[in-house]
Amino acid sequence: MGLIDFEAIATTPQRFFGYSDITALHLQLTQQCNFVSFPTSMPGTALYNWFAHYTLAYPKKALL
Repeated sequence: MGLIDFEAIATTPQRFFGYSDITALHLQLTQQCNFVSFPTSMPGTALYNWFAHYTLAYPKKALL
C-alpha cells in the first residue's frame, strides 16, 4: 500500500469492485479517497459463469 498514490487516485473518483483478496485496498480507497467500493465477485473466478447474471444485475441495480 505504501507505493500507491492515494492523493492522485482521489482526484478521479471511480467505482471500485472486487472481492476478499483486495479487502485492504477497498478499505484504503474508502478511508483515504472517500470512494464507494463494492465487494462483489470477480469476473475472472471459476464460478463467475454460474452466477454471472446475479453478479452483474445487483451491482447495476445499486448504481442506477
